[in-house]
Amino acid sequence: MSISKILELSRTTKRAIFMIVDCLLVPLSLYCAFALRYGMIFPWDVMVPSWILFPTLTLVGCGIVWALHLDRIKLNAFDVSSTSRIGLAAVLLSISAIVLSYALNLSAPRSVPVLFGTLFCLFSVGARLSGLALLQWSTERDGSCKPVAIYGSGAAGIQLAAALRQASEARPVLFVDDNPSLHQLTVAGLPVCSPDALGAQIAKHGIEQILLAVPSMPKARRDIVIETLKAHDTEVRVLPSFIELM
Repeated sequence: MSISKILELSRTTKRAIFMIVDCLLVPLSLYCAFALRYGMIFPWDVMVPSWILFPTLTLVGCGIVWALHLDRIKLNAFDVSSTSRIGLAAVLLSISAIVLSYALNLSAPRSVPVLFGTLFCLFSVGARLSGLALLQWSTERDGSCKPVAIYGSGAAGIQLAAALRQASEARPVLFVDDNPSLHQLTVAGLPVCSPDALGAQIAKHGIEQILLAVPSMPKARRDIVIETLKAHDTEVRVLPSFIELM
């Protein structure tokens, strides 16, 4: 199935896919926890006495995933809050593994539940980051998605970059900022360059549009910046302030 077909799936189908993936990650994480604990790729002998944990924790894990709505996390909106929910699910899975081990008097080492929860968190976050990277890669391959630069790496610029990542018309490539301390750093996943280096970056990335995202900038200063940006023979757009939007 192509990426375009996956993107056209209904929200219900996508949620079902995420639910299945998270539920399958539960026994996979438990298996890897045993493998790491005993230093073996196939720890069958040491797993047999604790085999009951696999079906039981898979059922518990499905309930935790459903209760915390992990299947409703939108890839394009994956953030710290989403990661925290996955972390909470991992903690609950670890606690469940410890309780079941004591209740069933299993001989598995007590470090296995800790490894189990940690691995589930890593696998679940990794699966979503991989899906997000795949979506971004697919968007970048689309010729209709024009590359843009954002002038201003403050709160407004970061919010604009996040919004553009969910759009199909434009793709943020980099930030431009006057602050020398931000140059050559990465903000919200995008590199920050100086205004002096903008010409070279426009040629390198084929930037078609520059978005000025500094609503707090005085009008006199903004007019000067706009005139400077227009010298690059690239379309310049100004993000209005919140007051102007209202």
